[in-house]
Amino acid sequence: MICPLSPDRSLLTEPGAHLQRENLMHLHHHLLADSNGEPFGVMNLDIVRRRAARLSYALAVASNDPAELDRLACELIGEVGVHELSYIAIAALQRIATDVVQPLIVLAEAEGIPVREQLTRAASEGGQQ
Repeated sequence: MICPLSPDRSLLTEPGAHLQRENLMHLHHHLLADSNGEPFGVMNLDIVRRRAARLSYALAVASNDPAELDRLACELIGEVGVHELSYIAIAALQRIATDVVQPLIVLAEAEGIPVREQLTRAASEGGQQ
């Protein structure tokens, strides 16, 4: 899978948006630093959360369509780049686990299907089944 990158990608603002000084007080920004403590960027958690929410639900809807899953991944990589992708991906995984998987596990276990037990076993086996 080869994903083209957009030259205008940033977690600082939504694509095409202009950040104004007065808006900084209302956004959840975090300064990003390298292993030496040197700052290298600013991340807006509101934007990460919004993009993660959209991604998590789009992935759930496309779960039966591998081509659409690839397209969604490429689209996100093109929008934000590979470095920023990890922040959105982790937030999306958390949302999928709590908002999609957890309710499905509850329904399955109510029907006597030990899904969580099976997932625990699969995780401890490293996915080797």
